[in-house]
Amino acid sequence: MITHVFVTKLKNRNEETINNVKNKLLGMKGKIEHLKDLSVGVDFTHAQISYDIAMVAQFNSKEDFNAYLAHPAHLEVAKYIFGVQEKVVTVNYEI
Repeated sequence: MITHVFVTKLKNRNEETINNVKNKLLGMKGKIEHLKDLSVGVDFTHAQISYDIAMVAQFNSKEDFNAYLAHPAHLEVAKYIFGVQEKVVTVNYEI
């Protein structure tokens, strides 16, 4: 199984932007057949070192993960997030 962890810090940390990013990420559920599981969380500490949103997605294989990366629904979400993010960190690992 492949796990993809995505964490982002937003340029504008207002409630509207945070909710838009969260909803766009969650909106990929059911649209991308290769996506086995997806969870999204919003940071509640608002510390200076905190990032704002984390997503954890799971896939059955590296091939499914690569198909997800190229999927139009993912590309649409990534394009939006690229425009509102300040920083991003990802970790991808195999269990």
